Amino acid sequence: ASRMSDASSVLKSLELEPTVFLPNTDFELVVTDEGVCTPRNIRLNPWEEIEWDLNRLVSRAMLPPATPGDMDILNPNTAELTMGKHTYFLSLSFPQIESVEPYLPAMCADVDAMEFRSDLLDCREDRFALLRSLQWLRRRCRPHAVRAPGLTSPSGSVLDDVMPVVFTVRTAHQAGTWPDDENGVAKMFDLLELGLRSGVEVLDVESAWDPVRTDAILSMAEDRYSSLILGSHHKVPDEVSMEKAVGYFRHCHLSGRAHGAKVVLSIDDEENDTMADDAGKIAQSLCRAEGKPVVPNISLILGEIGQYSRIINERFTPVTHESLPSVAAPGQLSAKQILQQKLDCGHLEPCKYAILGHNIAYSLSPVMHNAAFKTTQLPHDYGRADYETVEEFVNSDLWNDPSFGGCSVTIPHKQSMMRYVDRLSDSAKAIGAVNTVIVQLEKDFDGSMRRVVVGDNTDWRGIYNPLDRRLGSAAAGDGEKNG
Repeated sequence: ASRMSDASSVLKSLELEPTVFLPNTDFELVVTDEGVCTPRNIRLNPWEEIEWDLNRLVSRAMLPPATPGDMDILNPNTAELTMGKHTYFLSLSFPQIESVEPYLPAMCADVDAMEFRSDLLDCREDRFALLRSLQWLRRRCRPHAVRAPGLTSPSGSVLDDVMPVVFTVRTAHQAGTWPDDENGVAKMFDLLELGLRSGVEVLDVESAWDPVRTDAILSMAEDRYSSLILGSHHKVPDEVSMEKAVGYFRHCHLSGRAHGAKVVLSIDDEENDTMADDAGKIAQSLCRAEGKPVVPNISLILGEIGQYSRIINERFTPVTHESLPSVAAPGQLSAKQILQQKLDCGHLEPCKYAILGHNIAYSLSPVMHNAAFKTTQLPHDYGRADYETVEEFVNSDLWNDPSFGGCSVTIPHKQSMMRYVDRLSDSAKAIGAVNTVIVQLEKDFDGSMRRVVVGDNTDWRGIYNPLDRRLGSAAAGDGEKNG
């Protein structure tokens, strides 16, 4: 810590940080004594953590920019991957980040991201200490990040131990602690820039502040970074009209530049506990009608009176954990509590999936998929559907079961399956084969829900994505040179 403070003091005294380093660099990494072997700091490879930090940062820098409204799960940088259905992030509220260490093994097993509440940390005024705390959190999450999505490095290897981070500076009038006077808001945007420079996966941007500064941080994110933007607004403590609630969601879309919208409302009457969810869906419908990006909603009601809103919220729900001594916000539930309530209320139906083929006893797909369901605590099941013909399969109990959610398709049925689906994706049409069947429920003309079976083909992704990672940038460079 003393080395870090000394380094910070030297940089400030020379004024190199604001005049040289920050304007001419995109990312920051804090190095203190990690590479020094001391009696209290003995490691077989003392530089391993720094190497991992750097590899993660470079891997984030090489990701394609995220596009608002892109919900392609196979895209390596999309809200559908980070803010998908039944995902959760844990709000950390300790004044010293090191205090979270005893709880990390259990917490990482239940959530998909950690929220780094920089406004709650004692070191929030020191950018070096704040960045150091963020790096410490990432390193301590590594051994336990069982739900983390894979992050492909420039070398082609996959980092599977990177717990996504939501970087938040919550202001005083938005249910946080950061000062929101003119000077405080200016410093808040400086911290948001630090979040980008640290390579965070999600940057929480409050939608209520200076539009000029907001535009500047969004432009910076779009031009130089791969972070997802989560537009947010917390209305406390008064209840508002549905019209205003819809307006908050639309404002959190940040003029089509946000990848997700988080609105937390207050209510006086428990009968209004679906207000946030309803308002978010109305805002999405308006965007769809206007041809604007439709992004995931985080739709919540503050306090215990609004706990039901956390149960019906579909994506990226902020949660607490049973092991923690206190909750970060009134009314917060744990991921386990929410999943159980979803099951009890019928908001999460167990689904049956399978791999379809013939002579497929060798397939490891059931083992892999069921392990994923177990890790994410989802109540689904994935089995084998071994049939000689597709016609036999579509007449089977599984295909016609209301809980059938879809299947993977392998040889010899990829082409035959095409005529049994209701709709084909563009890739399935172009390739002339189906390797994935997805069952969706869609509203019919009379308002009833009907089952629609969609055929897709993702095989080409397995070929294209690795080639694009290894050859894409080189090929683009050659194209530029050749005019």
